[in-house]
Formats: sequence, structure tokens, C-alpha cells
Amino acid sequence: MKLVYILISCLIILHLCGCENKEPKSYNFTLESIQAKSDFYCIASPPIEELSNRCDKLTFHGMFDAFCRRSNIYDHEWNPGEWHRDYKECYPDDSRSEISTEGILSALIAMFERGDYDKIQDFWDYMERNDWVAGVGPEKYTKMLQLKALIKEIMEKHGIKLQNHAKVLRYAAESSDSSIGYRGNVLAFYIFIHGYSLGYIESWHLKLLKELAKEVPQSPFYQALVGCYDWSENYQIALNILGDEEMFPSDRIPENINEGLWDWSDSPQIPLFAMTRRVLEHCHE
Repeated sequence: MKLVYILISCLIILHLCGCENKEPKSYNFTLESIQAKSDFYCIASPPIEELSNRCDKLTFHGMFDAFCRRSNIYDHEWNPGEWHRDYKECYPDDSRSEISTEGILSALIAMFERGDYDKIQDFWDYMERNDWVAGVGPEKYTKMLQLKALIKEIMEKHGIKLQNHAKVLRYAAESSDSSIGYRGNVLAFYIFIHGYSLGYIESWHLKLLKELAKEVPQSPFYQALVGCYDWSENYQIALNILGDEEMFPSDRIPENINEGLWDWSDSPQIPLFAMTRRVLEHCHE
């Protein structure tokens, strides 16, 4: 009996300790507090060249241009409508292609944010001449016909008719790739542009976003996108992640660490923070 009593006492103590350790943090951050933090980051951050790795410069320059106004995305436009990452440094040794879909999507986000529809027209014309292949490398990175329907719909919404010579395709998720990581980012960027520019997303978009948010619950970008279009608790979850002072302090630039927040390795926090802030703002427009 004495042994049983000791065992029961130990179990009670372990249970109490476990409950204390598992108690969740309770936050209630507001959009206004996140906006203030994002403004500080954009102003106080080093130039984007010091933040991003060389192969992803186009991707992060686009976000920095669109949401921090601290970069000129057109530094990456070689000729009218022709875009490349900084492949002289990274291709072919560190990269398998001269361009990436997420890089093009980021450039398009900056162009739409600026309202530079003549530049989007240049991109359309260039891609039409090149069968919607943006550069050298595997087609999973360079063939971008899936962007055609999106660009066409957005431009026509603004009264701009585009001449098309190739078949217009609706974007469909590719089953050959995992939805997490590179493909997840591409899908999220695509859905962001769709919702941001057209004011709505498709039902399958929301289904995909929920899968991404479930697989990477610590990602504020995925959580914000779900919360924006589903009006769910994911909105507050995104605010809580961005408001976490340990991860994103209000008085200094956050460390350039990933921790699975964005699904990029060595990803710069500031442009992604600012982009997620814009998603949360868009919900109220």
C-alpha cells in the first residue's frame, strides 16, 4: 500500500508539472500594433541586398518594393518584360534555373502594387513571344503558362485588353510536388495576387490554404491568408505570431532566422513580415 501511495503521489506531481508547462501563451495583439512594428522594420532595416541570399534576390526585392518601398524592382528587368534572378552569381552552380515562379510572382506583386500596368503588358508580350517560358532551366521553374489566366483577368478588370496567342489555362495544383516548401510558397503567392487584385479567391484556393496552414501552423503568412478569406481564428493566430516580442521585438530588427515561419531557409524576416501585414490589412478593405 505504501508503494501504491508513493506511485499515486508521483503521478499527481507529474501531472501538475505537465499542466504548468503546457499552459499556452495568451495574446491579443491588434492590427494597429502590427502595423507600427512593420513600419519600424521597413524604416530601420538594412538594404535588401544585405538581407537576401543571391538566388532569391528577385523574390525578396519584389516584396521589399511592394510593401516597404525600399527597393526598385526594375533593377531586375533586363529588357522590357524579361526578368531574371541574379543568375550570374547563382546559376548554374547554386540554382537549377535562371528564374523561379515565385520570383516572377513577387515582381508581379510589386508591379500591381505600383499600378504599373504598362510594365505588366511588357511582361505579357515577352512571355507570349517565348511560349510562356521565362528562362533556362527545368520547366517546373520556367514554364509559367499557369499565370496567364490570372494576369488576363486582372488586366481586363482595369479595362486593358491583352492579345493572347497561346491557350489560356486556369491554374491547377501540381500533384508531382509537395504542397509544402517551394510549391507551397508559389501557391500562396498566386492566391495572394488573385485575392488582392480581384477581391475574391476560389473555393479550392481556400481549401489549399487551409492545408498549408495545417501543415505549417507557425507560418503567419498562411494563417493570415486563411483568416482573411475564412473569417476564422486564423486571423488572430497570425496577429499573435507577428506580435510575439521574443520572435519579433518592437525595438530592434529581428534575427534573420527561419524557424519554419515562412518555408524558406535563411529567409529575411522583414519583407515577409510586411507582406503578411498587407494580407491582414486587405481583410478590412
